[in-house]
Amino acid sequence: MEKLKVGVYTRAREGEIACGNACLVKRVEGVIFLAVGDGIGHGPEAARAAEIAIASMEASIEASINTGLVNIFQLCHRQLKGTRGAVAALCRVDRSQGLWQAAIVGNIHVKILTAKGIITPMATPGILGYNYPHQLLIAKGSYQEGDLFLIHSDGIQEGAVPLALLANYRLTTEELVRLIGEKYGRRDDDVAVIVAR
Repeated sequence: MEKLKVGVYTRAREGEIACGNACLVKRVEGVIFLAVGDGIGHGPEAARAAEIAIASMEASIEASINTGLVNIFQLCHRQLKGTRGAVAALCRVDRSQGLWQAAIVGNIHVKILTAKGIITPMATPGILGYNYPHQLLIAKGSYQEGDLFLIHSDGIQEGAVPLALLANYRLTTEELVRLIGEKYGRRDDDVAVIVAR
């Protein structure tokens, strides 16, 4: 089975140096974790919150590959107390088992393109570090070779990326995320994009 190819793109809001968005791509024992964190606001404090969110998720994954998404998000929420807070999405793709899971808190956007159609997991309202949801919504599905995962912050409007572009396999995942970030990313916001296929 060929390794899942992943592209990552982040860019700070125009006029800022620090990017308030951060990404995680973590491969552990044949499972890949993909995450985007978006610190509330812009600048260094937003960047700090996004980095704490991603570092917390990575530490949970490293502690045990079997840590559930609920536990990962609960720890992330605790770690973000005293910061501006953040919103985040995390996808867990187990290709050997043919399964994926996704959870989102706040306004991060996830799309999964499969041979059977497009899946858009529902987000759970909330801000990690401030108001943790009573129940985290977790989407699950079966994974097949060729499925594409798109995760991006609200620096790109939901639905702005054309499906025809995502289906363009002549572009590498790195070329694809760069094109998405540069063409569809808002200049007045931080941008983070992950594409995996």
